[in-house]
Parts: sequence; C-alpha cells; structure tokens
Amino acid sequence: MRLFFLSLISIIITIAGCGRTGLTGYKYGGGESVDDHIIETCKEESFMDKWWDFTTNNSVANTLVPMYKDYCTYTSEDYVFYWNTEELYGYFYHGWNWYCSDKNTMQIVNETTGDEISMRIYGKVSDDCYDVKLTYGTVIMNGDLCGCLYNGP
Repeated sequence: MRLFFLSLISIIITIAGCGRTGLTGYKYGGGESVDDHIIETCKEESFMDKWWDFTTNNSVANTLVPMYKDYCTYTSEDYVFYWNTEELYGYFYHGWNWYCSDKNTMQIVNETTGDEISMRIYGKVSDDCYDVKLTYGTVIMNGDLCGCLYNGP
C-alpha cells in the first residue's frame, strides 16, 4: 500500500513555491454552476511527455509518505518514469492509463490493480504549475502540480 501511495503521489508531482498569479480554470472561472465560464484545464497533451513534482500541505500524505517530495516523474503514453532527485536513481512503471474524463478532471488508472485516481485541475497558477485536487478512494489531497527538472545522467 505504501508503494502504491508513493506511486500515486509521484505520478502527479510539483515544485513547492509556485506563485499564485493569473488563476484560471474550474475553480476560478465559475465552477460547476456556470459551465460557460469554465476554462478547460484538462488537456492530456499539456501533461504528457513532461517532468512533474507534487507538493501538498496534507498532513496524512506528508506523514505517511514523506519521500514523495524527492521524486520528479516523467509521464508518457507508454510508461511513467520515477526519478529520485536526492538518491539519484529511477525506475519505470508500465500499465498506467491517463485520460481527461471532462473539461477539468483527469482519471489515472493503474491497469494492473484497477486502482483509480481522480485529479481535478482547478487552474494554472503559473506557466508550469497547476492547482489540483487528488482523490484516491477516501483520501483527498489539495496541492500544486508543477514542472520539475530531471537531474540524472
């Protein structure tokens, strides 16, 4: 369970310190009540083939899986590559399916276990940072998903 939780966190990852300027999207464009004002934030091509890091103030995540902060994750259509920026090692995971289920929600499915993660993308907080809410069963985490730098060979 701990490894999957680490994978959950690592998949959707961010750099701390993303500035909150120019917010757009679901949360900042009218929410569910005014569909015409919702700016589409879930665009698969915006998230694929890039490096991501996730930060949260969620005490459960920070207590149970504090090492997720050390990971920078590359997402692609065929695999996910987790890179530990502190220990300088990485590994591949195959069998994840990513898709936008609506304008502002990405579904992430582990095809091996059937586990599903929902990522509500509230809006962009800077050029490469998004305000997101992750839901995995009853665990809900709000945080930032931002680009990160791969520091490997």
